[in-house]
Amino acid sequence: MVKIRIGSRFVVRSVDPSMRMAADVVQIVPLDIEVVIALDNLPRSFYGDPADRLMVSTSRTHKIPLATHDAAIRNSGVAAFWKAA
Repeated sequence: MVKIRIGSRFVVRSVDPSMRMAADVVQIVPLDIEVVIALDNLPRSFYGDPADRLMVSTSRTHKIPLATHDAAIRNSGVAAFWKAA
């Protein structure tokens, strides 16, 4: 699943097949039970957007840096972030 901004709204969609072209830089991992369990380990101060919580939990569980422009996530300090080389 990916979170996409459309205007002022965000929607969650299935991964588009064109994402396969970015396979060398994008890692797609399944939503598994470890990610769901890790949701409970997020700090209570981390706000409640369910899609954001799943992305951060997935990033932390699989030890994958998160790539996002979302200021709320970046300022929360709850995940490691991807840095361009």
